[in-house]
Amino acid sequence: DATSHLLRRTYRALGEVMLSIADESNRLQALIDAAWKQFFTTPLYRAYIELLAESQRDAALAEALRSMFQRGRGLFEPAVSHYFEPVPGAKVDINGLFLQLISFLGGLAAQAHLLDEKEHIQPQIKLWLKQSALLMQAKKGVRAAPPKPETWDR
Repeated sequence: DATSHLLRRTYRALGEVMLSIADESNRLQALIDAAWKQFFTTPLYRAYIELLAESQRDAALAEALRSMFQRGRGLFEPAVSHYFEPVPGAKVDINGLFLQLISFLGGLAAQAHLLDEKEHIQPQIKLWLKQSALLMQAKKGVRAAPPKPETWDR
């Protein structure tokens, strides 16, 4: 279906970005920049925001979006664990931090038409990066793609 195609396309595009960054210390910044530009600033994401608003009044739509979100989590969580880990001593759920990131970027995207990219959006993203650097880091030496999601064989 169209949702699966979109999720696969996004997964592959972000994976290509991750593998293209030789310096692990830049991986999170590169991932966020790519996600922002290739997903959160697109007309397709703006349409998703409209669907989210409508889903508050439409139970069937809400269930369809909930299902899409769950499929996306199932697809991306193994990749997050493949590329990232807590910094030594941090007791943090890496996937939880990435869910927070998605919510954060989604909120910025929903308000992007009201906000200046350079004065508001980019400083907020940089602040999130500084905060997250206290808790997580890119794994060293990861040069291979994560295992292909099991659902792609179905």
